[in-house]
Amino acid sequence: MTGPEVKAREYAQAAHELLEEADRKFGRCNIGQTSEKLWGATAHAIKVCCLHRGWRHTKYAHPRRAMVQMSEETDDDYWMDAFRVAYENHLNIYRDDMNAQDIEDDLMIVSGFVDRPLAAMWDGER
Repeated sequence: MTGPEVKAREYAQAAHELLEEADRKFGRCNIGQTSEKLWGATAHAIKVCCLHRGWRHTKYAHPRRAMVQMSEETDDDYWMDAFRVAYENHLNIYRDDMNAQDIEDDLMIVSGFVDRPLAAMWDGER
């Protein structure tokens, strides 16, 4: 396994761990922490995609650019739509203006999104 593949697997593992933490935090009605974990899971999943495609992923603007490019390449707006959901959760860390129903819906969306870049890289393997 190459260095980028090792790093991508580390990011993938972190994405899934953050999703599990988000679920636990939501179960404890901790909306702010759930939002933080959802954003983190998404950011790590996007890094997997970036590593797989040789794209930059180290700066704050890179995840959005990557999702714009994925949406264009695949002609599928889901990449950007899911990114926007995750980004709203990132903003919620500071605003704290989302309710439990918003977070529950977003938890499902981000859970589905996280597996997309991983599947693209390893054909569904985790």
